[in-house]
Amino acid sequence: MVSGFLTDHYGWRAAFIVPGVISILVGLAYLVFSRNAPEPHPLAKKDKFIGATPEQVKRAIFVVLLASAPGMLIFNSTTNSLPKLFTERLGDLAGNVSEAGFWGFGVFVVASMAQVMMGHLLDKYRLKPIYIIAVALQAPLIFLVAYAYNEGLLGAATAMMFIVFSIIPIHDTIIARFTSKEIRSRVFALKYLVGLLVGAAALPLTGWLHSVVGGFTMVFLVLGALAVFECCVTFFLPARDHLTQQAENAAQPAE
Repeated sequence: MVSGFLTDHYGWRAAFIVPGVISILVGLAYLVFSRNAPEPHPLAKKDKFIGATPEQVKRAIFVVLLASAPGMLIFNSTTNSLPKLFTERLGDLAGNVSEAGFWGFGVFVVASMAQVMMGHLLDKYRLKPIYIIAVALQAPLIFLVAYAYNEGLLGAATAMMFIVFSIIPIHDTIIARFTSKEIRSRVFALKYLVGLLVGAAALPLTGWLHSVVGGFTMVFLVLGALAVFECCVTFFLPARDHLTQQAENAAQPAE
C-alpha cells in the first residue's frame, strides 16, 4: 500500500528509497535496544525434540526439503504477483497502483494472522493431520484464483494467501521437533538454502508464464500443480509428534 502510494505520487525510486531508509533506522534501533534485552523465557529454552528415531528424522528432513522447494516457489510467486494481478483483474476496484496496493495490503494483513493461528493449532493438536489439511487446501484455492475476477478475486486471493502463510511455520515446527540440537541449525540452513535457490526462480518463471505462455491464468495453474505435488509429499511425514511423546512419558512408570 505504501509502495503504491509512493510510486503514484513520487515515482518508483521513492518506493525503494523510503522503505530502505526506514529499514536501516529500524535496524540501528534494534542494535541499540537489544543490548539490554532480558533473558529468554524458560519455555523458549526448552528443547522441542520429540525423541524421533533416526529413520523418522531422515524422513522428516526429506519431507521438509522436498516440500520447501515448491512451497517457496508458490510463496514468492503469489506474494509478488498479487499487486499486478489486482491491477489487471479488479477492474474499477484497482484503477491505479495505490488502490491495488491497498487491496494487497488488506490481503496480507489477513493472511499474516494465519501464522499465529497455526502456531496455536500446532501446540494443541497433531502435526501431520494439520500439515496435510493445510497443504491440501492450497491447491484448489490457487486454481480458483487462476479464473477469478473482481470481488471474487479478492475473496479467493485472501483465502489462498491465508493458507500459503499458514504453511510457513509448519516446516519450522517439523525441523524443531524432529531434529536434535546437534543437527538442527544445519537442517534449518539447508532448508533455507533450498528455499532461496528455488524461490529465486519465482520472479523469472512468473514473468515468463505471464508474458509468453498465457497470462496469470497459466501462472496460477502451474502453481496449483506444484501445490498438488507438495500435498503428495506431506503424506510421507512420520506420524510422531509432541503428543505422542507426551503419551509415552505418561505411560512410563514413576521411579
